[in-house]
Amino acid sequence: TSTINVLIRDLALEAARQFLNNNLTKLLVTDYYLACKPYPHQVLRNNKTFSGGSKGERVQSGMAHSFGTSIGRAAFVRVGDPVFIVGFPDKKHTESVRQLFKSVSPKIPCKTKITYSEVK
Repeated sequence: TSTINVLIRDLALEAARQFLNNNLTKLLVTDYYLACKPYPHQVLRNNKTFSGGSKGERVQSGMAHSFGTSIGRAAFVRVGDPVFIVGFPDKKHTESVRQLFKSVSPKIPCKTKITYSEVK
């Protein structure tokens, strides 16, 4: 779960998902459930500008086309929202799955908290 409101790029989510999926496959074979909860709806845009001299007039068009070009997508994650959910049947793998989530947290651009709960 996220501890702050943050935009997470789709590339970061995909990198973390692939890392978790590959390592969970090695650890638990096929006996797990992995879900990435946030979906990248926000379009990130960049309005190109040149600095210095008179080169800015060649690119800038004032407010006529002020939105810029899309450079990617991001998911808005609020405080306490889960980023990834994993389910597995055997309690003996809990610590190794927790270590996997600790190793994937640097790929996410915010502080994260790993929570554990049993479903009966």
